[in-house]
Amino acid sequence: LSLSADGRVLVASDDANRNLAFGMPDGNPYAHVDFPRGGGSMTAAAFSLVGGIHVLCGYERGGVGLGEVVEQSYGPPRPQFTHTLPHSTAVVGERVYDVAFSPNADLFAVRYHSRVELWRRSASTPPSLVESYEGMGSADVVARKTLIFAADGKSMITAGYQGIYRCVIDL
Repeated sequence: LSLSADGRVLVASDDANRNLAFGMPDGNPYAHVDFPRGGGSMTAAAFSLVGGIHVLCGYERGGVGLGEVVEQSYGPPRPQFTHTLPHSTAVVGERVYDVAFSPNADLFAVRYHSRVELWRRSASTPPSLVESYEGMGSADVVARKTLIFAADGKSMITAGYQGIYRCVIDL
């Protein structure tokens, strides 16, 4: 479940494993979020308002979708995925536990059980993997926002149910 910073779009999964987007503030669903890799239910989502409304979603079977919320000629805006991310390791189908954009949205991170992947994005090229940090993940399905970037975008921190905090500095 995630709400865009401008309050216009909310994304979530329902009990039937449908990935939904809702127009706000009335809460009426206006689009199913389709994920071409069959990633199952959405387990994490994040928004960025830098250069438009961008959305990043993680799924229970390891898929990650990156896209934007597109204005429509009629009706509310709709999420549209422009990229799906390949797995950087042999662990295909590993659940995504959290996702986050850096403050300027040129980087984003994906937290799995055993690692955190850092990706670079630009308007002209597909996202590229910067680094995979092994041992920084966590299988914490209860805690929210266990992956965050510092306000200056130069470091990120992750935390897990084990009470262990891990930080990467000078991204």
